[in-house]
Amino acid sequence: MLDLTNDERDQFFNLSLDMLCVSSGDGYFKWLNPAFSQTLGWSIEELLTKPYTDFVHPEDLPATIREVQRQVAAGEKVFQFENRYRHKDGSWRVLSWKSVPRGNLMYAVARDVTERTLLQQSLREVNSDLERRVAARTTALQKEVIEKQKAEESFRRLLEAAPDAVVISRVDGKVVSINSQAERLFGYTRAEVINREIDLILPGDSHGRRKDGSSFPIEISVGELETDDGKILLNAVRDTTERRALESQLRQAVKMEAVGQLTGGVAHDFNNLLGVVIGNLDIAMEQAGNNQPLRDTIQDALSGALRGAELTRRLLAFSRNQPLQPAAVDLNKGLPQIASMLRRTLGEQISVELHPAADLWNAQVDPAQLDEAILNLAINARDAMPKGGTLTIETSNTYLDADYASHHAEVAPGDYVLVSVSDTGSGMTAEVIEHCFEPFFTTKGVEKGTGLGLSMVYGFVKQSGGHIKIYSEVGHGTTVKIYLPRAGRGAAQTEPAFAGEVALPSGSEVILMVEDNKDLRTVTAKQLADLGYRTLEADNSKSALQMLASCPEIDLLFTDIIMPGGMTGTELAREARRLYPKLKILLTSGYTARAMANGFHDIEGVELLNKPFRKRDLGLKLRDLLGAR
Repeated sequence: MLDLTNDERDQFFNLSLDMLCVSSGDGYFKWLNPAFSQTLGWSIEELLTKPYTDFVHPEDLPATIREVQRQVAAGEKVFQFENRYRHKDGSWRVLSWKSVPRGNLMYAVARDVTERTLLQQSLREVNSDLERRVAARTTALQKEVIEKQKAEESFRRLLEAAPDAVVISRVDGKVVSINSQAERLFGYTRAEVINREIDLILPGDSHGRRKDGSSFPIEISVGELETDDGKILLNAVRDTTERRALESQLRQAVKMEAVGQLTGGVAHDFNNLLGVVIGNLDIAMEQAGNNQPLRDTIQDALSGALRGAELTRRLLAFSRNQPLQPAAVDLNKGLPQIASMLRRTLGEQISVELHPAADLWNAQVDPAQLDEAILNLAINARDAMPKGGTLTIETSNTYLDADYASHHAEVAPGDYVLVSVSDTGSGMTAEVIEHCFEPFFTTKGVEKGTGLGLSMVYGFVKQSGGHIKIYSEVGHGTTVKIYLPRAGRGAAQTEPAFAGEVALPSGSEVILMVEDNKDLRTVTAKQLADLGYRTLEADNSKSALQMLASCPEIDLLFTDIIMPGGMTGTELAREARRLYPKLKILLTSGYTARAMANGFHDIEGVELLNKPFRKRDLGLKLRDLLGAR
């Protein structure tokens, strides 16, 4: 160890930049090196003559004493603490102490850490301010994110609430997203179309394209929206199939109304002229006396005039200008007499079957005109069955709801008594059905028909406040359904409540719908979507079998019975049952079950839903087949 003399040791202490001192338990410094005076500005004598507590900041003294006491209690050998000492100029210097007790004396070293403390304090303030700024910015960003999320959620909800299908795309033509209405309309899920070309579903020719490849007419409106990721396009798409069908119905109704007015005017004037001719012929017959050749000539002229009068009567029936005498009529009571008359009129080759419904409502109708209407339908049926066949007349109660009325502009929702007249004849093409109610339209040969039979039936039904519907396919016969207003209530009634039902019966299963009529397919697909089902569509049996093979998730086959293409819905049902024994099957047809020549009753577990059907009827029948949810 280096042995220093007292002078050398004093010189070393005096050169130290740290403050060195010795203090006693009486509270006074006993010795100080010059660094104390240099740091605090006081002379050594001033520091030695006053208690050192006089120099300590009043707020720091209790804390210093407590800290030393804590360290003593903890058995520390070296005590460490900081406090503020008064500078002679009145400022405060922060001193960091280390002291060691030796008996009644305390040997200590102090270092001025004022600048370091101020720097730390400034750093803490800076950090605190930075933390506040970061916290504020973080809060602002969080709020911004939350607001953005809320805005996006509101936007999504708005899209889902939109009545139209919405396709969101970028300006480069790639699909960003679609709403659930678009999923139902096009048959794709969101995942299947995102980042694909919009031409996949919107080819750009005023038509939309479904997943199954079918197309349909649309209206589309496009809006732009600026986002953080750039400009996007909102394509609102509306299927106009139903509207165009209604427009077509309206045009047909307007045409029929115009033809009716023209026909009624001509028939009225012609009737007056015939009245003059017939009256004068009657007078001439009286004046002819016994002149038989003249009487024969007058009789021939009179017969022609009377046939002309019958013709004008039919024209007046079509134009809804014939006088009617409606009354509350029980059709079940009158139909046996009609059937008996038809058996005599139609001949032995035609079998006439009558199937009255139990508890049939009374109809508000002119019974004589109804008899004539049924006779006209029966004669048309006979002509369609030259080799013989079956004519079936059925009655039932029915309700045409607002959904059906929305697709048939001339129909008022309400209770109706239904008379169905079916034959097993040659059937009609779609083109013939489109014009069959028009006056003088006929497919019969020259001098074999006036073309006024169905026209008269149409006019009579419309004048009675009813509705008429024809179902026919070439080779599968024809069913004509006449809806007559229920007596005592009229057609315009509030839809009856369904006992025990709170909401429409719905489901989430996958249904394959097979229907060759495009308009009806669209309407039914919408009904199924409203009921919650996922729907696949086919327009013929061959396509349906391909879908059944490629989509094992299909739960139920819902198919029309009469379809073109060589395979009927009944044959499709048989093949589907053979290939997929657990598949549920529901058939539908405008023909009545009795009128169908190709029965389906031998197919186990298959049921029939008659057209037209209500959405509720469809929902109930599906749940019956699929089971309770």
